[in-house]
Order: sequence, then C-alpha cells, then structure tokens
Amino acid sequence: MNPDAGIGRAVGCCPDFIHHGGDLTLQSVDGIKFLVHSAVLGIASPVFESMFLVGEDRPGQIVTMGETSDMLGLMLKFIYPKRSPVISSFETLEKAFHLADKYQLEGMHQQLRQMLSLADCPVSAYRDPLAVLRIAATHGFQKEVDLAISISQEHYQVDSINHLQVIAKKTPASIPWIKLLAVPLIRNGIMTDVLLNFYEPPMRLAGSSFTRALCDTCSESHHYGAHNSPPEWLARWAHGVLAELKAFNTRIPGLPAMSLIKRIAIAGASGYVGYPVSKALLEIEAFEVLVLVRSSSTDSPRIQELKSRGAQVRGVSYDNESQLAAVLKNVDAVVSTLNYASVDEQVPMMKACASCSVKLFFPSEFALELASDTNSNASKTKKQIIRVAESLGLPYVRIFNGLFPHWYITNTFYQFYPAENKILIHGSGEEKNAWTTVEDVARFVAYILQYVPVEELRNQKLRIEGDKKSFNEFVGIWERKHQVKLEVSYKPISELDDRVSRDPSDHEAATGREMFSGRAVEGPTSNSLFPDWNPKSLEEAI
Repeated sequence: MNPDAGIGRAVGCCPDFIHHGGDLTLQSVDGIKFLVHSAVLGIASPVFESMFLVGEDRPGQIVTMGETSDMLGLMLKFIYPKRSPVISSFETLEKAFHLADKYQLEGMHQQLRQMLSLADCPVSAYRDPLAVLRIAATHGFQKEVDLAISISQEHYQVDSINHLQVIAKKTPASIPWIKLLAVPLIRNGIMTDVLLNFYEPPMRLAGSSFTRALCDTCSESHHYGAHNSPPEWLARWAHGVLAELKAFNTRIPGLPAMSLIKRIAIAGASGYVGYPVSKALLEIEAFEVLVLVRSSSTDSPRIQELKSRGAQVRGVSYDNESQLAAVLKNVDAVVSTLNYASVDEQVPMMKACASCSVKLFFPSEFALELASDTNSNASKTKKQIIRVAESLGLPYVRIFNGLFPHWYITNTFYQFYPAENKILIHGSGEEKNAWTTVEDVARFVAYILQYVPVEELRNQKLRIEGDKKSFNEFVGIWERKHQVKLEVSYKPISELDDRVSRDPSDHEAATGREMFSGRAVEGPTSNSLFPDWNPKSLEEAI
C-alpha cells in the first residue's frame, strides 16, 4: 500500500484555500476536483502561467489534468505551502520530481531536493542511500550523490563482484547506480592492494634500487624482508598517493554529462510503433511525454487514451520546421516512429531538433537493418537521414530489432497466408532472423532513455533481438502451436535481387533479401543495455 495515498483526496475535499476565491477547478484523472487560484498557479509555474491567462473570466471552468488525485493534491500542497508536505516513499518522491519538472515548479523542486539529505526524512540518503543515489544521479545532484556514496560504503559491501550481484538481483532497477557506486570502490581496492603491498613488485624495493634508497645509517641497521616494515619515506609516499587517488576517485566522472532525459516527444504516436512506445514511456512515470500527431488526428481514440494517461498532445505538420521548433523547445529526446512512406518528412523535424539542441534523436528505423543494401530506395533514404543528422550535429541512436512477429503473421507483405496455411520462403530457410515484439522494443527504448547515459547512446547503432530463429524454425513452431501443416514454397534470393534492380522502390524485395539471407542479424547485439529485459521468444509471441 502506498503510504502517501490519500494526500490528494484530503486536499480535494477540504483544502484550506478552497474558501478564498478560487476561480478554477482542476480535475484529476480519477475524478477528484480541486478549487484553485489561476494567479497563484501562474506565479508558481511558467507552464501554468501560459495555460491560464491572469484576468480571464473563467467561472466554473474545469481543467482535466493528467495526474491522479494523490499526486495533484501533493503538488498543490507545495504550491500552497502552509507547512512542508511529508513524503513517505521513494516512489512518491520520484513522481513528485516528475511533476516539479513537468510544470517547472522551481520551489517544489528545491524542497524535494532538500529531503534527500535530511537525517530525519523518510526519503533521505540516511534511510536508503541506493535509492537516493539513483534519484540524485538522474537529476545531476552531485552533493547528494557524494552523500549517498559515503553512506552506502557503511551500509553495503560493494567492493566485490559477488556482493554486487546479490544487490543487483534484489533491485535490478538500481544496477546502473550500483555501478556508479561500486566501480570507484573496486578501483580503490585495487589501488590499495598495489600501493600498500610492500613485499611484492612494484612497491618492493630490491637490489641496487633498494640500496640507493637508504641512507648510510639505515643501510647498516635495516634489513628489509618479509617481517620488516618498508622505509618510512616509502610508506609515507604510498599512503599519500593512495589518499590523493581515492579523493579523486570518489567523484563520479561524467555525471554532469549523463544526460538527464526528462522531456520526450514521440512523432507518429498513434502508429504501430509510436503507440506502444508512448505507453511504455508513460507507464514508468519518469518523463514528461509529448505525443506529436498530424493536426487532423488529435481526436483519435489512441491519442485521447495517451492524453488520459498524462501525455501532452501536439498537433503538427511535419513539413513545418518553425512550428516543430516551437513545439520541441526544451525537449530532451525525440523518437520518430513515422511509417516508411513518411521517412523523408523527418528532415524538417531533424532541423527543428538541431535548433532546439535536442540531446538524442531516434530516426524511424525499428525494423531490419539494410546495411549491405546499396541500391534500394529504402536503404538510400535511411542512409541519407543519418547523413543529414551528422551534417546538423544532431546526436542520434538507431534501433534495429528485426521482424515484429505479430506484424508478420497479420500481414501478407512477405507472403505468409495463415488462413490458407501457405508460406513463401526465399533462400534455404536455414538463415537466422531476429524476431522482437513491438511491446518489447517499446520497453527497451523506455529503459535506455531512463537509465543509460546519453554519451553511451550518442550516434550509436543498437541491434536488439527478442529471439533468433530461421524461417524453417518458424514453420516448425507455427505447425506445432496451431496444429496445422503449412504448404512451404521456396524461391531463390536472386529473384529479390532482380526485383530491386528493376525497381529500387520495391520495399518488400529490398527488406526481404536482407531478412531471408541472414545479413540483417550480423554483428553483436545491444540486449545487455537492459539487464532485466527478458523479451518474449518467437514461440511465445505467435
């Protein structure tokens, strides 16, 4: 049970400010209403200031918010501070930080940060240093990171791989932050073993170097052996160097460079890939999510559902660079999931991203890689997109996940006809292919945006796979699961080459030859970026 439950309802039923001329009602997603003052909200937040123009006549106006009553009530307690609210769980604290960032509530943000280092606070480093380390590192709070590391050294034994594995198994979400804490400590252990071991090289002095290191008096009386101490000057030097290295090593290099991804825009949010990616980002409640759709689609059921989950909806024209730049202001990452027919429309969006200093751009890949394809329109277009990104200095990350199993079995694009029990395979059918569900891809994207430092993603190609099976294996799995016998036809891959040569716009042939040849799965995968990913196998997916 959430110890902070009921905060919103308490405020919603009888807030102290309800009797003092509130001119606006905020309604939570679970139907609780809060009578508030638009002027007070505008002073607290520039976001609210732009939403509610002071002086407008709005008697009885109800604004539906994307937050639950608990979180909406908590936010209002920070805006109307008769006394500082008490937060009892780290889950609520993280949601509160998300709200403070979403609505740019600087005062609330500062109060939340102070809680991390208060000895008597339920959500401080003194109660759970690893939880605070994760939160502080995410927000770039170096002072709180240092405090959490110091306390963690007393609470946890993180200087051995075995103990790290135990902690990581208990709290998988803390793995990236455990690494931040443990790596410096393990380094310290190695340095200690080397610098303070005076009986092994390189710290043991022997031969002529040892003789020259002693004064005449010491050389006559001191026999440096297994049971004797090293020369005093050597011990002092070693301890001094170790202290300097430890002081340097306790800082987390690169922490400011860990990109703090907080605001994410999804282009094509109602589509096959964009919709599950948007849902995955909203479910973890770590980001402010903007869903971009064509202006004509803002009222679609999917977009309205995303809005009800807390997404901000923006209707756009993908060819209008200035409009996109206005929408993408202060956005940290943009995920483009536009369909194949729209990939050229990414260029104005990329220019807008560059002008807004977007930290990461995901071009519309999310399929097979066409790395060895040099003559199809599909390959040329996607490679041109990357050249544009590089020319703009726009950091990008490309995701290649192979085939979506559900898409393959519900479309006849590659000539699989389940209703007729027929399938066409080019080549021998023995070459492996990557299969990943779209939901697993969405979870992967959400995870790396939350936990993987941006410098590790910048300008990278990430090939992921939920399963790796040949088309002959697909046939066997399908027949076994559905108790049918498929009529399998085989054709040479050279037919696909000929089709692309005749018509470079033949997308089926261009992607099919990479898929059936096995070339699309060559090279290492990036599955390890999400240690607890556990994607569905092909058998589970179909």
